[in-house]
Amino acid sequence: MKGVSAIVVIILILLITVSLAALAYTFFTGMMGVATEETAEAIEHTTSSMLGRVKIDSIKIQAGGDVVYIRNTGDITLTSFELYINENPDPNPTVNPTTLTPGSIGNITTSAGINIVSGDKVKVTSAEGAIATRTAQ
Repeated sequence: MKGVSAIVVIILILLITVSLAALAYTFFTGMMGVATEETAEAIEHTTSSMLGRVKIDSIKIQAGGDVVYIRNTGDITLTSFELYINENPDPNPTVNPTTLTPGSIGNITTSAGINIVSGDKVKVTSAEGAIATRTAQ
């Protein structure tokens, strides 16, 4: 009986050890996967931010909607533009065209009721992280 008890104890210890090793492997593999995904996303966002550049060429203040003329001076296509006047977002600007390829020009017309006046700080951003600011004259 004494010999059988020792064998059962050894088998139980081995099963517990293997189970703990499998649990640790699963945990660390999952952690590495999450870390790898987050790192890849951060690198992609940083690269886009470095390659994407936008410039405000001019601001035309007029009745019926002020117009901000923008130019893609970067190396990637820019999309999803947003317009801010003195750090306040324009809720529904009209962007034409909606995407700008490198070197192309577009414009953003302010929403009804949103007016740019001389001295306002105008900011344009894109989904790729490009940012341009200019003071209205």
